[in-house]
Amino acid sequence: MQTILNIAGFRAMGFEGIFQERFEDSVENALTAGVRGAFVEGCTYGVASSLIYLAEAILFYVGAS
Repeated sequence: MQTILNIAGFRAMGFEGIFQERFEDSVENALTAGVRGAFVEGCTYGVASSLIYLAEAILFYVGAS
């Protein structure tokens, strides 16, 4: 928050590039964590759905026979 409030001071002192790199690193870390979390969540959802449909199929088979 202080970075945003003091942007004119950072530009005047020439620190803009340093804070731009920090911001880009933070954004990259957040993106990586988000993609990893989405992959895990997607795999978990797929496995859970598969188990539910497998249980239904077994119940239908047992009920039919």
